Amino acid sequence: MRVNGLIGMAVAAAMGAGLFLPFLAWQDQALSLADLAGSAAGPNYLLGLLAVLVAGVLACSLTDDLPGLFPIGGLYLIFPAYALSEAGEVLGEGAPAAGGWLLAFAAEPAAIGAAVAFLAAYAAVVLGVADWWFGRARRRRAR
Repeated sequence: MRVNGLIGMAVAAAMGAGLFLPFLAWQDQALSLADLAGSAAGPNYLLGLLAVLVAGVLACSLTDDLPGLFPIGGLYLIFPAYALSEAGEVLGEGAPAAGGWLLAFAAEPAAIGAAVAFLAAYAAVVLGVADWWFGRARRRRAR
């Protein structure tokens, strides 16, 4: 296994941890992505989808198929934005508008899960693109 595969496994662990760390802090509440996924009205399969994405990152890392991390990381970035838009419904009256959430959770020390989730997703995207780019260069030199 290459070093990139080990980095990919660390990214998968960070993505998994980011699901359960406090993502959003508002007054006395600290909500994780798992809490936000489970509290929306109606059937919500987003937590299962995120678990599949984390498993996909782990599978790509174990098989050294790191260019596959690019689309998985991109999909993983979509859910926190969706969770922030639904957070006003979960937190109730007096919650800031969805557009103000980026500033609201970025400065909050209790919201470490947000930083972990976004950094892990960005690392997956960068690792996937870098492995694809340098792999392409290696194949070109081999010809």
